[in-house]
Amino acid sequence: MKTKTFMATLGLATAAIASLAHANTANADQYTTPYQYSYNYNTAYNTYISSSYGYQETWPYQISTSMVSSVGNSYPVGQCTWGAKTLAPWTGNNWGNGGDWAASAAAAGFATGTIPQVGALIVWTDGGYGHVAYVTDVDANGNIQAMEANYNGNQSIGNYRGWFNPLASGTPGYVTYIYPNT
Repeated sequence: MKTKTFMATLGLATAAIASLAHANTANADQYTTPYQYSYNYNTAYNTYISSSYGYQETWPYQISTSMVSSVGNSYPVGQCTWGAKTLAPWTGNNWGNGGDWAASAAAAGFATGTIPQVGALIVWTDGGYGHVAYVTDVDANGNIQAMEANYNGNQSIGNYRGWFNPLASGTPGYVTYIYPNT
C-alpha cells in the first residue's frame, strides 16, 4: 500500500500529516472515492469535500443559504432576490428564484407587464435561475438603469450596468416588470 502525504505541497502540521496518511491508506477492494459531492438547489453552489486530503472547495461564488439579511428578508444575502427584496420591501418572501418572481407576484395580486417603470422590478426568466433587479431610471427609448445584486458575481447591491436595453442585455430570458401596488 502507498501512503500519500502532502507535507511540502500543503504545508500541514505533523499531526495532521499522520492523520491524513492513515486516512489515505486503503485496500483496493474497500477504496471507492475520497470525495463527497453535494449540490444545494436553493443557492446553486457545489461543494467537493475530500476527507482524504483535508480540504473543501465550494464554487462558483455563491454563498450559504444560512445567511439572511433580516427577519423581513428571507433571501440569501448577495443573491439577486435578496437585493430586490432589500430595495423593494413590498415584495413577498418565498417567491422563489429570480425567474419565478413575475408569476409569484401576479399570484400575490401585483400587476405585471412589459413597460419599464421607475420603482418596478424587472424579471428575466432564463439563465438557469432567472434574475431580478430594481429599476431606478427609464429613458424615452426604453433603456433602464437598475440596482441589483449578484450581477456578474457582484454580491452587493449596485448599478453595475449603467444605461442598458433590457431586451438586448446579456441577461437571457423573457422580460417582465412587477409594479408596486399604489
